[in-house]
Amino acid sequence: MFGKNFRRTTIIATGCFSFLTGLAVAGQGVVWHHSYIALALIIFMISVTRLKTLSLVSVIILCSAIGITRGHNFSKRLNPIKSNYDKKVVMQVRAASDGVYTNKAQISFDGDNLQFIEPIQTANIPGRLLIEGYGTKGVLRGDLVMVEGKLRQIRGSRQGVVGFADLRVIGRDNSKVEVTRRGFVAGLSSALPEPQASFAAGLLIGQRTTIPDTLKKELSATGLTHIIAVSGYNLTIIVRGVMRLMRGRSKFQIVVTTSVIVCLFLLITGFSASIVRAALVCGLSLFAWYFGRQFKPWLLIGIVAAVTAGVYPIYIWSDIGWYLSFLAFGGILVLAPLLHDRIFKKRKAKLIELVLLETFCAQIMTLPLILYIFQEVSIISLLANLLIVPLVPLAMLFSALAGIAGMSLQALSGWLAWPARGLLTYMLDLTSLLSRPRGILIERVLSVSGLIFLYACLTLIIIILSVRKRGLPRATITEYERTF
Repeated sequence: MFGKNFRRTTIIATGCFSFLTGLAVAGQGVVWHHSYIALALIIFMISVTRLKTLSLVSVIILCSAIGITRGHNFSKRLNPIKSNYDKKVVMQVRAASDGVYTNKAQISFDGDNLQFIEPIQTANIPGRLLIEGYGTKGVLRGDLVMVEGKLRQIRGSRQGVVGFADLRVIGRDNSKVEVTRRGFVAGLSSALPEPQASFAAGLLIGQRTTIPDTLKKELSATGLTHIIAVSGYNLTIIVRGVMRLMRGRSKFQIVVTTSVIVCLFLLITGFSASIVRAALVCGLSLFAWYFGRQFKPWLLIGIVAAVTAGVYPIYIWSDIGWYLSFLAFGGILVLAPLLHDRIFKKRKAKLIELVLLETFCAQIMTLPLILYIFQEVSIISLLANLLIVPLVPLAMLFSALAGIAGMSLQALSGWLAWPARGLLTYMLDLTSLLSRPRGILIERVLSVSGLIFLYACLTLIIIILSVRKRGLPRATITEYERTF
């Protein structure tokens, strides 16, 4: 269809990244008239049969215009939030996370599915707000909450904060998924002491709200925060376990069973940017594996990024976690295989060598953005990841058994939880030990020009390595299984 000048994969990848560029530009207030989309579509239909080079240009124009239009339309839906900054509001929200008490004795949680009642009446507003206030003993994920307080603007992935608000729970989510999740978390608390129980909940379902602040600081200082932020690594462990248990079964049975488990995991953990990205990667990789095909990493990154940002453009506008997730993803699927072939030649790397290489590549790809946003980086993160990360699959297995025992076998839960308790204690003690030395966090201020320069250098390195290898590597199912 596209002739010999450009492959279909090149056209698709170009369209995905052009769409993302359009979304990003729309976040700055740029508007593109719908007539440009029609014009670009006409040029594309003509060029694919006559002028092959022009087809790529028309794809860039068409997909950029679609991205700008999508971003502009989504931005308009956020106007009720923006127009009510610094005003007292009455609204109904759905709790997107379990409420926790702050140091000011307020209950704090994230709210989505926003519905304004005063000073205006609107419904189905996208976005997420940080809610902090008084008036109820507890808020659980899925609860409907009436909120009355002053709405203020906030930086980051949330669109605002309502502090010192009056809260009233008007509905509970008693679905089987939520009841099971709450029972499992309660089972962990029954079988394990703190902070092991909270740490286990973070490993398994990404619940970070109950983790003590001291432990969060230790994980941040050692570069291990990603293991309690539910992500592709957690999903990878589950998928690999299912595929090993079903070894010998047909491809169809493996794909269907794995897909069902991935969907259940999404329902239990919630639809955060990292886990949605990981689920899409898993689905596409299983689809390719079923038909005996392989994905080019850049194509896979482009498709998943376009889908997630297209559904929720706030990701590309203000969610740093979304960017870090894809940068780490690119480091593991693009840079790591290239360095693997250069370092180990024809020999296959051992498990420890592979963990070290992939952790290094993921951190190298995310380092410039971390320095630019947070202005500090841990110099001990590589060692900490090498010592802790290989233990996470076993810790997840033991913790899951402990949680199930706490739910159904409370009389024996203490005994059945001993393996999890011992391993989690070792991991926490090692993390605490590694975080104690002074100076492990280096503070550096990186400018925008420095950020662009560093990523230009990384891109150049990838291009040089890929040219010497005669093309970028193709991602296989085994590489997805190692993705964080």
